[in-house]
Amino acid sequence: MLSLGGQQLRILALFLSLLGLVFLFFILQAEYAKMEVSQIKGRGEGERVFFSGIVEKIDYADWGAKISVCDSNACINVKVENEKYNAALLSRGGIVRVWGAVEEYMGGKSVSADKIERA
Repeated sequence: MLSLGGQQLRILALFLSLLGLVFLFFILQAEYAKMEVSQIKGRGEGERVFFSGIVEKIDYADWGAKISVCDSNACINVKVENEKYNAALLSRGGIVRVWGAVEEYMGGKSVSADKIERA
């Protein structure tokens, strides 16, 4: 039978944890289609997208915030619920990465964020 000492067990646990994080990274990348902001308007409702851009405007509400995120070609509204972002990390002019689902909003397209972070 294989016997592991305390140090070997810690190294094995660290290795398996890192392997799991790498695996999750690739799963997340496969689930979301990376694209430019201008390409999102042609996507279907419910499609998962990943994009980066500059925060042009933030409108706060009780439920979270509506953020206008722009790249060099276009802007899109991103709806972010309170639990999915830290308002202190987002500011006008800041660069963000957004993972979310495309949805119809007031006759146009927007993204409901699953995750948003400062780039």
